[in-house]
Amino acid sequence: MARAWRVLVVALAAVLLLGCASPYSKLVREDSLPDLRAAKHATLSRPVRTILAPTRGPDGSELKVAVHLLEGGQADRLLVFVHGVFADHETWRFVAGNLARDHAVWLVDLPGCGTSEPARDVGDETYTIPDVAERTLQALRHCLVTASSPRIALVGHSYGAAVIVRMFSDPGLRERYSDVVQQVDRLVLVSPLDVALNAPAPVYKMIAEASAFRVRAAVVLGELRRRIAKATFASVEDPSRALKEEADKKIEVLRDSSRRIALQQMIAKAVPWKAGLRPDWDAIEAIEDSYARVDRECLIIVGMRDEALPASMAYKMAIQLPRSSFVPLKGIMHSPHIEAHERCATLIREFVTTGRVNSNVLTPRGEH
Repeated sequence: MARAWRVLVVALAAVLLLGCASPYSKLVREDSLPDLRAAKHATLSRPVRTILAPTRGPDGSELKVAVHLLEGGQADRLLVFVHGVFADHETWRFVAGNLARDHAVWLVDLPGCGTSEPARDVGDETYTIPDVAERTLQALRHCLVTASSPRIALVGHSYGAAVIVRMFSDPGLRERYSDVVQQVDRLVLVSPLDVALNAPAPVYKMIAEASAFRVRAAVVLGELRRRIAKATFASVEDPSRALKEEADKKIEVLRDSSRRIALQQMIAKAVPWKAGLRPDWDAIEAIEDSYARVDRECLIIVGMRDEALPASMAYKMAIQLPRSSFVPLKGIMHSPHIEAHERCATLIREFVTTGRVNSNVLTPRGEH
């Protein structure tokens, strides 16, 4: 009760001191932008079948992972999309319908995200990249049982790209799910996360450590909407394309305790850390060495103005992944599939169809 009164008192003080001004009111609705409205309509107009695939962790814990199957695409090629943190399958709404004209499209919700179930108990391995990768492979295996055996291209954004890389770099996963992995011939990594970080990014550290009380207080104060709106404006070069729906999704995740915990765990466990949040270089270097096992054709797409994960991170991965090509997008930040959705869809289509792109592609050369 005392805590509730503290929140109320602080909220009243904030209203008196700050008034009602907020950058949230300046965010743009995506349907007001003709290109985004049309791209989203192309996705939403397609019938969708959602499968809740049962998965089991190493500790025996069970949860269902949602896979959303867009109907109507050609069955000879399957595109599977894996989102990053602070998101769910809807992050692909501006490219999925476009690509579904030519290919079958599946959109995965990672554990604890979107319509997938959260973990009931959170242990040391829960929501680690290997755990998330294994559950995603289990979900794909479950869904592929009733499908033909198409060639598969995996497309991942940010954290989702790291999940895809781990599917191929981890020999245990490759062996246990060889039936799925063998069908995959191409990978597309959009703004990929790499594990070689010397310190946590302050904004991600703050999110990972936010308590339920702090989030509730921020909601009451209106501070949550203000901060998320401010971050949304900072995530795009053109403020007229700072989307209200993107901000609302992040607010929704933080307000939902199970989804917030999943987000926080994924952030905290994405990179190996020692006590005091110093990098565990031995573990990091072992993961980097494993990149040499990723033997599929791989396209890396990155915005050269990415402030969430620097473009240099993607370029480093392009050097370390044996069969990679790298397309830098000038003037684009962390989410090319939203900021430059038409260009991103074109690159994905060209690459998964031919293994090449007609663009300013770089093919890094070096020792792997």
